[in-house]
Amino acid sequence: MKIAVIGGGIAGLTAALTLKSKGIAFHLYEQCDEFKEVGAGVMLNESTFELLKILGVGDYFKSVSNVINSFNITDLNFDVACKIGIDKSMYSIHRADLIKVLSSALSKTDYTLGVRIENIVNEQNKVEILIHNNLVTYDALIVANGIHSNIRKSILPKVEIRNVNQITYRGISKIQGKESYHNSAFEFWGENKRFTVVHSKNDEYYWCVVKWQKNKLTCGKENFKSELIKDFKNFHPHVSEFIAH
Repeated sequence: MKIAVIGGGIAGLTAALTLKSKGIAFHLYEQCDEFKEVGAGVMLNESTFELLKILGVGDYFKSVSNVINSFNITDLNFDVACKIGIDKSMYSIHRADLIKVLSSALSKTDYTLGVRIENIVNEQNKVEILIHNNLVTYDALIVANGIHSNIRKSILPKVEIRNVNQITYRGISKIQGKESYHNSAFEFWGENKRFTVVHSKNDEYYWCVVKWQKNKLTCGKENFKSELIKDFKNFHPHVSEFIAH
């Protein structure tokens, strides 16, 4: 059996590593010229770390991640409303670092970069993939190339993306003097908005804003920071500091 994996993000790389650990033949295809991740940070739990150890990248992951010991929900004035205990460690890591961890265990013969899958033909006992006008045959296909995947649309044409009327902003901030945030995650709630900040490493933090917005994005990259600071002006000053940095 040989399996094709389409997409070199977190899901595709994890699938490829799992197949490799089981001795199942595979090949991964990624349309970018390198493995990379757009975004900020992510928190992973202890069971995920145990899985990464099984896949042979646990030590590398632990060396570039940060232990999170507490998760706190506060009001907009930074008064803790709920402190969620963490029995086992959680880990925060930049998504780009996680991609490096996952791709580190693959050899260059395991993947092809810079290729776009032009078409697939799904037969009863095989899958044919069209790449640069050449058909390549596999026994099965794992599609992990994002929510807007054309392959997903061709296989599941009736599945539609649901609009939840929310917009998310993510950022990375380097800022000193925030020791009270070390090894912790905080989520500010108020005015029907949320601001989450997680300690990444040293004086680096990643944060996430979720706000209701029925229309499309109304501000561009050049002014979104000032718009967000204005949106969160009634929150504790720390929120504006993180956004400004």
